[in-house]
Amino acid sequence: MGLSALTDFVARNIAVVFLTLLVLLVISSAVFTVLSVRLKRLLSRYQVLIDGAEGKNMEELLLDYAERYRQLSERLAQQEKAQAEAAADSLKHIQRVGLVRFNAFDDVGSNQSFSMALLDAQNDGVVISSLYGRAESRLYAKPVAGGKSSYTLSDEEKQAIREAMQVEARSKSA
Repeated sequence: MGLSALTDFVARNIAVVFLTLLVLLVISSAVFTVLSVRLKRLLSRYQVLIDGAEGKNMEELLLDYAERYRQLSERLAQQEKAQAEAAADSLKHIQRVGLVRFNAFDDVGSNQSFSMALLDAQNDGVVISSLYGRAESRLYAKPVAGGKSSYTLSDEEKQAIREAMQVEARSKSA
């Protein structure tokens, strides 16, 4: 086919040729748009990767990131260990308090005497009792282990320990 035959074909089918070129232009435009969007997304991801790179190559960047990750992993492990130690230590702190006020003597009113139990998570601690009278006041402290004492406890002291131990039951049910 010569040049004149091609010219004749184009002249006779100008609409088809024009339409074909238009379709090719639209398709290439769509492909260009899709590729532009992908390139923009890729460039933004690349910017995130090289942010603060200051002239380093990708191998140096990856090694830096790996080192940072290792350091952060170590710090996280240290923090988890410290948190576990603090949680274990907190079990030994006073967490439960029970208080009972009462009249120790007939001639004194207003419930000035009291028994107070101060217990940790294992129900270990102390029960303190103050007996208030017009002429004198007395203060007693008795050790508590597992919710019991090796000393004889008054009814009020037993009640204060029971109330303190119920703090756990209330907090677990809440």
